[in-house]
Amino acid sequence: AHAEQLLAAHVQAHAPAREGIAAQVRRQLAEGIAHGPTTLKAVAQRLHLSERSLQRRLDDEGTRFADLVDEVRRELALRYVADERLALGEVAYLLGFAEPSPFHRAFRRWTGTTPAAARRARP
Repeated sequence: AHAEQLLAAHVQAHAPAREGIAAQVRRQLAEGIAHGPTTLKAVAQRLHLSERSLQRRLDDEGTRFADLVDEVRRELALRYVADERLALGEVAYLLGFAEPSPFHRAFRRWTGTTPAAARRARP
């Protein structure tokens, strides 16, 4: 039983190493997106990789950095828009948009509706 506990602790401690690079990048983006532009360079540095190595590993998993940024922004946008305590301009800022209009265009591309309409449609 003790050996199983040690093995379980070891597996838990090393889980991020076995996690796919795309999942690691998503986590880095979700943690950092509200603190300013999250660049490929910054994420690569936090993962202790060169930019090119990160791009290559993402390519091996069939994705691109820009696609992951877009996915994370979309997921966070849906969560933030649902929170009526946040103004829509604040949501745009939290997602790293310089101003609300690019956020509104991106939200429409992601969902087919505007953030305000999505918020009104919530039950």
